Amino acid sequence: MRWYTRGLKVVDTVPDAKGAARLRADLAVGKAGARFRQGRWHDAVRFARETVQYAERGGNRAALAHALYLLDASLTTLGSAEAAQYRGRALAIYEELGDLVGAANTLNNLGVAAYYEGRWDDSVELYERSHTTRERAGDIVGGAMSTNNLAEVLSDQGHLDHARTQFEATWRTFAGVRFKFGEAVVLGNLARLEARSGNTALALELLDDSLGRMEQLGAINFAAEIRARRVECLLLAGEDDRAMTEAESLAAATGPSGDPLFRAGLQRLLGIALARRGDGPAARACLDESVDLADKAGAPFELAQSLVGRANAGGLSPDDKLADERRAGELFARLGVVRSWVPLVP
Repeated sequence: MRWYTRGLKVVDTVPDAKGAARLRADLAVGKAGARFRQGRWHDAVRFARETVQYAERGGNRAALAHALYLLDASLTTLGSAEAAQYRGRALAIYEELGDLVGAANTLNNLGVAAYYEGRWDDSVELYERSHTTRERAGDIVGGAMSTNNLAEVLSDQGHLDHARTQFEATWRTFAGVRFKFGEAVVLGNLARLEARSGNTALALELLDDSLGRMEQLGAINFAAEIRARRVECLLLAGEDDRAMTEAESLAAATGPSGDPLFRAGLQRLLGIALARRGDGPAARACLDESVDLADKAGAPFELAQSLVGRANAGGLSPDDKLADERRAGELFARLGVVRSWVPLVP
């Protein structure tokens, strides 16, 4: 970010207005990308919007495509319906420019959007198209990220052995080229898989490794996601007191704003921890909020998990409990999920 800021100061000396706008677009989109990697979604959106203005003034089609891609990705993560305005626009520009890597990035992002929206068949198809395009471009690191994303779907569906093979292959690629952010991401995914396999001690070790890397990079929001996975792992391990302490600390640190899907997941974990402690009313309030957040965000996988958590925590009428279980079952079936790992209340 410091180098991009220095570059923008130099652009002030460029006499040609159109040429200066082209350069500003390149630098502004660099800042947007850095903030996106840090998980600072609102800042990424702000810099991407600036990029669009500069790119249109300077005729910088490449920067425009990159900005549209980042707007879609950031707004999708924030659960904003505005993301739909930008979806797919970058792909058309990248194809016009013959930029295979840009097209592959956009296809991957479209896959991410489809994943959150519960269109997992579409998501897998888009990840595979992205991977094929990356192979044509010789983009080894990007291809590994597509493999990682495909493995996430497999893991969430319950195909753990297949997913583990894919994650391990991704890890070898990222470690081989020293792609630090990718290493941190795939370690977090391997950790969740190990927790789901019952290897909670190993999962916690991997999560700590991933968390340290995310914090070193300054990827604060990604680090918060890893901390939430620690809470989930502790609940799966039956370490309820530690889970409660870490969940409360994370909730205090992140506050009520930000990514609605993150909040839905954290409220679910808090609700389960409270139910295990025997605090039924507080647990119900957390789980109700989790269900509401996931439902409003249009995220069926998150919603199904929260419905399972609420149905299992107690305090519902028999009819309401059955309704939650049926709705969760229908959502899981639509997504191809063969097993759920929502921590339950004994």
